[in-house]
Amino acid sequence: MWYLTSNEEIWKTFQTFVNVEVVPPASEIPGRGTYQGRQWRIRKGDVASVRNWFAIQQVLLYAGLQRNLRDYASLGEMAIPGAGEVTPIQLGGEGENKDLINLLQASGVIVPIETPTITDQIEFNKRALAEEFRQGTYKTPER
Repeated sequence: MWYLTSNEEIWKTFQTFVNVEVVPPASEIPGRGTYQGRQWRIRKGDVASVRNWFAIQQVLLYAGLQRNLRDYASLGEMAIPGAGEVTPIQLGGEGENKDLINLLQASGVIVPIETPTITDQIEFNKRALAEEFRQGTYKTPER
């Protein structure tokens, strides 16, 4: 619920799929999420909204997001006020070439994984050959 309420446009979009109403104060359940200080529920008898809500839950469950949103969203909001605000990530840093670096990373030319140096590769080959000798599986290359 916290994610839906973090942005008014998201909340309005959600309401187009699921018809919700305010829970009367006498029927509110302590500890449940609130929006604008009130609890909300699907209108009784609205089968289409129930079906849409079930479909949304299944998509989130299938994507593996439902548990994270349910368990950690409210904790994040309590621990860090304004945690729902999205900040852009700059992979290229803040230098003058940041746009070029971002473009090259997005196209796959630059990867954040370090490639092994020649010295690292030689050491790897030495260890691999030593292991083959130890196991007795080394075969002399044919010429």
